[in-house]
Amino acid sequence: MDENAPTVSWLNRLVRNFRLAWGVSAFLAVLVIISWTLVAWMWSRALQSNAAMVQNILPHHTPAQAVACAPVKITPQAPALPAGNSTALASSTAEPLATAVIVAGVQPSLSADLATHLNQLAASGSPFEMDLFVMSKCPYGNIAEAVILPWLQAHPGTADFHLWFIASGDASGGFQSLHGPGEVSEDLRQEVILNEYPDKLFGYLACRNGNYSDDNGWIVCANQSGLDSKQIASLAQTSAAANALAQSAQNVQKLGVHVSPTIYLNGQPYSGSPFTLPQQAAQANTSCNPSASQPVKVNAVLDPGLQARLDQLASGNQKLHLELFVMSLCPYGNLAETVLLPWLKAHPGNVSLSLQYIAENDGSGFQSLHGPNEVSEDMRQLAILNLYPARLNDYLACRSANYTDPNGWSSCFTNLSLDPDEISQLAQSSQIADSLRTSLTRANNLGVQASPTLYLNGNVYNGAIFDIQQ
Repeated sequence: MDENAPTVSWLNRLVRNFRLAWGVSAFLAVLVIISWTLVAWMWSRALQSNAAMVQNILPHHTPAQAVACAPVKITPQAPALPAGNSTALASSTAEPLATAVIVAGVQPSLSADLATHLNQLAASGSPFEMDLFVMSKCPYGNIAEAVILPWLQAHPGTADFHLWFIASGDASGGFQSLHGPGEVSEDLRQEVILNEYPDKLFGYLACRNGNYSDDNGWIVCANQSGLDSKQIASLAQTSAAANALAQSAQNVQKLGVHVSPTIYLNGQPYSGSPFTLPQQAAQANTSCNPSASQPVKVNAVLDPGLQARLDQLASGNQKLHLELFVMSLCPYGNLAETVLLPWLKAHPGNVSLSLQYIAENDGSGFQSLHGPNEVSEDMRQLAILNLYPARLNDYLACRSANYTDPNGWSSCFTNLSLDPDEISQLAQSSQIADSLRTSLTRANNLGVQASPTLYLNGNVYNGAIFDIQQ
């Protein structure tokens, strides 16, 4: 027997064990690599999904044309800033600032991007210029004030803040603004407070942003803010107030600003959104942008995609029902009517249109984004539908051209030989009030808040209704 055999046998077993251990280790290593690869792939997918979700939640704001009116409610919450007087911030903590709350009950906040920009500018140690351009009765301008002013108060002395009003015209010829004469009057009142009582402006805005759609709401807000409403009304009619507003109008014309809100930082336009809306409100409009009332004429045409869809649905013997949800004094709702009515006129027969209205009914009356005049216009249109259904589209075509004039409906009645007394009497009846409630119920049941919103044969149309050509 070979005396070296036990040693050789032991070495063979050692080699076999080593090979086995190496094979198991290699197998485990492959499993680890596969596992980590799978984890990395799943993590990447999760990040992509989260990025897409964030992109859907945050609205993207550019100076492009806004395409919808969407209502908001304003409630007092945080301290505000007297516009144009950043030194008053340290002592302006007792009064509440109007913080915007979307109808659905969600609250906007200062956008992360704008907060980053402001923090970087504040960190430089040198005061920077910040210009905020708004329309005084634009809900989105109010939201911008609501989220920006608290930041300014928390960083006193860092910004030279100026508030400008978007309007056109001058002291001699008069002023025009997107939301009508009531907005011009509000601009003038705020100019008075801004220049004569800057320490009272934050208290006034806190109240006024809560009832901006009420043309007479400013009186209550002036009194609550320690201002003499009669004196404010008197000063608002002076040449000093008109000259101050004229300066705003000249500035916005020089810069080409016509979207509310618009922000300039150190003389350069900020293109991001000043505020962030939660997901359920992300589809809502984030700016007020004039149409026919702006200095540069804007023409709207039926969007080619919608036209192709309408043509397809109207072909053959298929019936097509359009349901258009609007605020009757919303510029974008009127643009939608302007482009849809000619197509409807060119396609008689199996095509029908139902007009529905977007407003609120609290049990004691109606409220609408553009104020009491809009409610009156809703009811006039419903009265015309009841008395002269075949004339409604003609009236809409006329009224869409002068919707900023509170009395423009009268000239349309004259042009179309409609009886103003008969229509006005019916418009104030319980019958028409019931019709408006039915229309609002329809909008509420579908969750419609943006004007215009279009349904085709009962299905919402998510594309553009019109294209704006400038």
